[in-house]
Amino acid sequence: MEKQMIFPANRFALVPDRDEVFAWLQCDAGPCRAAFEREWVPALQLLEETMTPVAVCAQRNANALTVFLTIGKETEKRVSALFQEERYILGSLLNTLCDEMLFQMDSKLANILQRELVSEHLYMAERLEPRVHLSPETLQADFGSLQSMVPFARVTTSGVLYPAKSMLYRIVLTGESRTVSALHDCARCDQADCLYRNRKHESLREKEKLPERELKESTKRRKRLVWREEIGIPVLLSSNASVDDNSEVSRFMDYFKLADPNDAAYGALSDRVHLLTC
Repeated sequence: MEKQMIFPANRFALVPDRDEVFAWLQCDAGPCRAAFEREWVPALQLLEETMTPVAVCAQRNANALTVFLTIGKETEKRVSALFQEERYILGSLLNTLCDEMLFQMDSKLANILQRELVSEHLYMAERLEPRVHLSPETLQADFGSLQSMVPFARVTTSGVLYPAKSMLYRIVLTGESRTVSALHDCARCDQADCLYRNRKHESLREKEKLPERELKESTKRRKRLVWREEIGIPVLLSSNASVDDNSEVSRFMDYFKLADPNDAAYGALSDRVHLLTC
């Protein structure tokens, strides 16, 4: 019989880390730092008003556990609204806070699950990630066992999660004692432009560890974002829709070309797709 677990907001003592957030933004000093500092308190207030963290799990048998966690849908709606209002600094700060909260949740949930599993003499053998180990079809099938607990969430046919500030993965279980971590492994993730990856593992900055071709590709991806000094935020100037380098930008462009116009997974972008194609 399938076992379901739900972990509401009170199971996660999430506290924004100011220094961590500013490090993710690569904004340590000067006018840029001052601009974001002025929006820190408003961003925290918006986060508190809109964030509704929840995690759900389904264990169909003794071999696997499907996990979904999210900070909710209202916060990312607010981020989209801020960008539409051209309040870029506050929007960027709130968006980065959302990411930091999601990774905090992931870390805390890993500890919670480890304790829950050990009490049943089960251990984590491996964490299987979307796009790396799990196809979109598999993700949809796995999410089906969780849908009733999070009716506001979904997985599209292309494997995109909604709300976007979410994670979905599968943990392989074993009866043999292991010390494997259930944390997200950046080295096995294809999102090379991720701020968390750059900050925690510096995988794009350690040039001596990257093959020359991979280094050139990662540098090319990072050059897509140009720093606009007068407002201190990254601004996308242009993108070639025919280039598929597996970055977030190329996935957005792929979404634009192939998306179901009634798929609202990317907020303002989805609205534009609907406007142009319907």
